[in-house]
Amino acid sequence: KCFPSEHYGGMYIPNWAMWFIVELKSYLSRTNDASLINLAKDKVYGVIEFFKDFENEHGLLEDLQSWGFIEWSICNNGEYIKGVNFPSNMIYAHALSIAGEIYNDDSLIEKAKKLKETIYNMAFNGEFFADNAVRVDGKLIRQDNHVSETCQYYALFTNVISDKEYINKMITEFGPTRDENSYKEIGRSNVFIGNYLRFLWLLNIGEKRRILDESTDYFYQMANKT
Repeated sequence: KCFPSEHYGGMYIPNWAMWFIVELKSYLSRTNDASLINLAKDKVYGVIEFFKDFENEHGLLEDLQSWGFIEWSICNNGEYIKGVNFPSNMIYAHALSIAGEIYNDDSLIEKAKKLKETIYNMAFNGEFFADNAVRVDGKLIRQDNHVSETCQYYALFTNVISDKEYINKMITEFGPTRDENSYKEIGRSNVFIGNYLRFLWLLNIGEKRRILDESTDYFYQMANKT
């Protein structure tokens, strides 16, 4: 039990257990406190063991149970979530890599590397990452009509792609201030967690000035009203 957050109906968000692992590394980097990391080891490996039951023949998580939460936007539409959801798999690979790093487990690091390569090959259509793939006659088919802005931020934040042209496009042509008429086919990100994920990614690559400019433009009106 996890009082008081236990859901009466047994609902849970599988993706958020992955973020717990990601946050452990953040905590360690800020505090250098390895004691909490060591205390969490059994729980982390328990999370990893739990997800093994959902891995398909490609090592991708497929048909996760309960509430798969990506963010409050079109990318959380049931049609975008079902089957193999690529943002979920991106953060899964990232969590595996981090667990391998903080617990010196090379097998997890190697598994994460292979999973990221699989995600790139299956999800990237040459221009953007699709949100999911579903089974058609037993074969996984990428849904190229399901492309969200937030999925791109998951890919960037988890280092699934490092192509400079793609990165520059995401920096300059997307974000909370992008023109409403640009890339209409790509569902816009919401505040939680898409645009926050964008800011974290921009921070990681040293784009501090852009974060300040975008966040001021994005949040100032709300701050002014309150």
